[in-house]
Amino acid sequence: MSKSEPYKETKSVCAREVTKQDKKGRNYQECQSYTEVAVPCVKNSASVTVNYRLTSATGEVLMRKTVQANDADYACEGKRVRPQATEGNFLDRLAANLNRNIGGPITSPADLLSNAYRLAGEQIKDQIVPGQKTVKIEWLSNGDGINDARAKEKFDGAIKFAAAGRADRACQAFRDVYLQEQQSVSLHYNVGLCDEIDGQPELAFKRYSTADKMLTSPNQAVSAAVLRVQQQVRTIDVLADKRPDLLDATAVPRTGSRKTVNPIAASAAGIDPKILAAMQSERRIALVIGNSQYRSVPVLRNASKDARDIEAALKSLSFNVISGYDLNHVQTLQLLNRFKSNLRKGDVGLVYFAGHGISIENSNLLLPIDFLSSYAKDGQLARSKALDIEQVLAPMMKSAGTRFSMIVADACREVPQIASSSRSIAAGLTAPKTVATGSLIIYAAGANQTADDGDGENGLFTANFLKAIKTPNVNIKNAMEWVASAVSAETNGQQVPSIYAELTGEFYFAVQP
Repeated sequence: MSKSEPYKETKSVCAREVTKQDKKGRNYQECQSYTEVAVPCVKNSASVTVNYRLTSATGEVLMRKTVQANDADYACEGKRVRPQATEGNFLDRLAANLNRNIGGPITSPADLLSNAYRLAGEQIKDQIVPGQKTVKIEWLSNGDGINDARAKEKFDGAIKFAAAGRADRACQAFRDVYLQEQQSVSLHYNVGLCDEIDGQPELAFKRYSTADKMLTSPNQAVSAAVLRVQQQVRTIDVLADKRPDLLDATAVPRTGSRKTVNPIAASAAGIDPKILAAMQSERRIALVIGNSQYRSVPVLRNASKDARDIEAALKSLSFNVISGYDLNHVQTLQLLNRFKSNLRKGDVGLVYFAGHGISIENSNLLLPIDFLSSYAKDGQLARSKALDIEQVLAPMMKSAGTRFSMIVADACREVPQIASSSRSIAAGLTAPKTVATGSLIIYAAGANQTADDGDGENGLFTANFLKAIKTPNVNIKNAMEWVASAVSAETNGQQVPSIYAELTGEFYFAVQP
């Protein structure tokens, strides 16, 4: 719907003028009194309401929502003016102020209606595919609140990189300053923008909200960012109830004669019936990443093949699998967010990664394909450009409340370009500082060891891991100990997988009577 509504404003006009002279004897007119007169104005507006449904491939309705969008423009005496603070809602006022020159011609109702439909389409896009919207980046350059002179200098340098389109360098500097300076609105906002660029809307929302609370008057960029990312975060929560239907693949049909989630028999020799009962109803969610085509470090022959074989095996064991291959850093974070949004309390969660991994300053990092060897010169930078096992992956599954979680990293390969760039790089992956209750972490090689990429169909570690998970009636701890023993025997002790476990219950990949 679009419409034009006349209304009136008032303005002050001179009611009485007198003639005076300046110091040089020149006459000029000076107003002695003013009066208020009515000014004819018009408000052009448009609003749309769109009802839509998101359905699965089988026709099941996953989401029903309604979106509304409004746009408005105001003119007095034929020239565009800013809307009154009380006119319309916040989105009306925000839209009316964006990219519209005050004093120019008013936007027609037809054009406003077209724009309202565009805004509704953007809302629907955000709700269905959160985080996939292209937005114009607006950095905040006011360094108020940054007290340290060197930090202020680094902040100013980051703004210059941002203005030059180098968001990578800008974000690196903003995050460095952020570690020591927490009183700057611009810094909270800019770091939030970096988080949003990296595909982490929930973290970005926290930064933007902090910046908004620190403001003493509204800031258009901050307000728009809060609204934009808030919608993404809400969508992740809304879709959570439909997680099983939105996964890449569901291994076992959930209706009809095969409605059970897992292929667990009614009974099995030597296994507690309570465990079997729990396994019959548990949800199994897996994230599988295989990176082979690295750009700045050696390409790996078997990593992607290993991951694809693991994906197939997990699906056969009733895992719902979210997978990605040859991912850069942003793609990795986006896939991680999808995995996180599908985890719920009581699930079994598993992460398998095949590719390059490094240990730097006691942090174990899994590397995306765009990781540069120069990043390893700075531990903080390296962590921001990779996937941290103990700081990101493990806490994520713990916070989701998984019954049992497992991280498998076939990532202990030698990377000479990175090792030579920093003295803090250690061969292989180091022991985690802590292991959450109910979780297990296994690395393809122990500390100061590297993993064999393999000459056969699979890498040495993954070949044995595949055999173990396909063997029925073997609990998880025994299965992984067998993997470690087999790899050690085949390499004459040169490669011994490391197992770190804090188990409180049992888990079996497969059970047969």
